[in-house]
Amino acid sequence: MADFYLSSESIECESALINSRKPTIGAIIEIDQIGRCRKYTCDLNSSAQIVKELFPKPLHGTLKDTSKLDLDDKLVCQALFLFVQGIKNLKFSVINLSGRHKAQEATTKSFTYAEISKPFEHVIHAIENRNKKYLKNS
Repeated sequence: MADFYLSSESIECESALINSRKPTIGAIIEIDQIGRCRKYTCDLNSSAQIVKELFPKPLHGTLKDTSKLDLDDKLVCQALFLFVQGIKNLKFSVINLSGRHKAQEATTKSFTYAEISKPFEHVIHAIENRNKKYLKNS
């Protein structure tokens, strides 16, 4: 159970909870290991959290060796893309994400791969500043 914020971080799971203020349905693509998948891009404060792990749980990810596979692992970012096995569109429902901003939420029910395409810039700057301070003190 951890949150991930950096570019190229990814998760793979059997079911994921997706939140985004601007989800966009993409094309159907063929992936060798998985089959036909629907591609989605999520923009403006997006997140993807593992709700159901892969079973049996592989040692490494199917599409990317560094994918996170544990229950409740979560990607938090400005934008992400995901592949969901199958050709049916996800049904997004409108939720209140904060006091003023609405978002859309969906739960996938088949193999899901999500990857951060655009991290939050303020998080990147905070990590860089922390690393500079750590190196300076060493």
